[in-house]
Amino acid sequence: MNLDQKIGQLIVTGFPGSKPDQAFMDLVKKDKVGNVIFFSYNIKSRQQAACLCRELQGCIREETGVLPFITVDEEGGVVSRLPDDAAVLPSAMAQGRAGKLSSIYEGSKIVGEELKALGINFNLAPVLDINSNPRNPVIGVRSFGENAGLVSRCAAQAVRGFLDAGIMCSGKHFPGHGDTDVDSHLGLPCIDKSREELEQEELLPFCHAISMGIPAITIAHTLLPAYETEKIPCTMSKKIITGLLREKLKFNGLVITDCMEMDAIKKFYGTPAGAVEALRAGADLVFISHTARTVYESIEEIKRAVGDGRIAMSRIDEAVQRILKYKAVYAAEMLTDIKADPQNDLSLAKTAAQKKFMDDFYRECIYIHKPEGAEKIEAGPAPLWIGPYPARTSLAENEKDHTFSFSSYLKNKFGGDSFFISLDPSPEEISMALKKTKNCSSIAVGTINAHMNAGQAELVRELAKTGKPMAAAALRNPYDLQGIPESIFQAALYEYSERALKEFSELIFTGPCGPSSCSSGLSSRSSF
Repeated sequence: MNLDQKIGQLIVTGFPGSKPDQAFMDLVKKDKVGNVIFFSYNIKSRQQAACLCRELQGCIREETGVLPFITVDEEGGVVSRLPDDAAVLPSAMAQGRAGKLSSIYEGSKIVGEELKALGINFNLAPVLDINSNPRNPVIGVRSFGENAGLVSRCAAQAVRGFLDAGIMCSGKHFPGHGDTDVDSHLGLPCIDKSREELEQEELLPFCHAISMGIPAITIAHTLLPAYETEKIPCTMSKKIITGLLREKLKFNGLVITDCMEMDAIKKFYGTPAGAVEALRAGADLVFISHTARTVYESIEEIKRAVGDGRIAMSRIDEAVQRILKYKAVYAAEMLTDIKADPQNDLSLAKTAAQKKFMDDFYRECIYIHKPEGAEKIEAGPAPLWIGPYPARTSLAENEKDHTFSFSSYLKNKFGGDSFFISLDPSPEEISMALKKTKNCSSIAVGTINAHMNAGQAELVRELAKTGKPMAAAALRNPYDLQGIPESIFQAALYEYSERALKEFSELIFTGPCGPSSCSSGLSSRSSF
């Protein structure tokens, strides 16, 4: 390979629609960029995704001589890029709450098989962060839980499932993004813990994943003063990547960066400079996920750094050799005719079985509290449905579709009235909602991170005082349910989705437009 081809193997980028645009194709043809990342806007259906992957494999191999890594963040729940006709895992925290390791393995294997059938060969999951800070704005339900043991056990099954399906996976975000109150998409978080504390908590899931052969680890854009005394994020720190991860923890797989266009890098250091420093520090794959111009500028800066000696050619060669080693195993070519290929089975029958498994698994994950002696709420003639529109609480999540909502879904199912609230309702909004309760027969309120939005929490408390039959649904973090009176029906749903609202409505409400009995068999649990 010449230098252009080598640098192209180190870069992962994307494009804005369901087909590659000219800017992306120029990066492939002129700069030999050899890898792709998909977001939800790239994937419209399973068949379209399969055709897109086949097209990308063909053009990238033609221009670079090597098949691409085609990557995606398919964590499940709130971070899922797969289309509606695919089987999607519950959020990691929901999986951890259920505690059924065999289902985590089987669900992850199904996701891996689905991705591989489409031509996606690299899943940027699982999350190995411990959500030890409930007010974490970016991790939350993406984590398997609040302690190292649970996260390690659950993540191990996810890794096994992905690898047994024959795709790459990457544990993220090393050395841990759970105990922060800053989203690295928007700022630069700092984990200000001692080495002893980090080794007893944050590092344990990564150590466990390394011991079982995880092929890749994603580096976080966080400051870690215990190991890096300069104000250098882990992504750009040789002390963290080479010293801690490679030498101390003995990790020999691919080291990949989180997106270098996130503000933690772009705002404080600049993406091109950050890309150079990440490679110098020991990273192998550099993600610059969105902007073609930024990719081009970063490639040019990497070339200059090689030319002036800031990056040794041996470092470039080391990264390329490691990438090619894993591509030889995981970047398999798709056959020309997807429909005729039994190994790339996109049949509805198989999909239906996979989706049923995921729906059954999700049903086991959710938490329901029913007041003593109560089984369901009779919606009555005038139920009131209150909740926010779907909200993108972190840039890690997909764009939200406001044609679907908690309030409208339940109103369509049971009738009554709906009332939409903002993420942090004002006193005026709360007053308007309370006026709506005057003549209602029952109340349901949905929340998104009410534990971090005082207005939502206040609204729930005030609604509970009305004495009307009432249910509260936590549509993301279950912490929203803390402090709610035991007399209120409660549901921790972990995601704002149609399957979540379907389960909520069937398990808690009955009425003339709804089901007369619950067929799911879910029993109430004492804690979430």
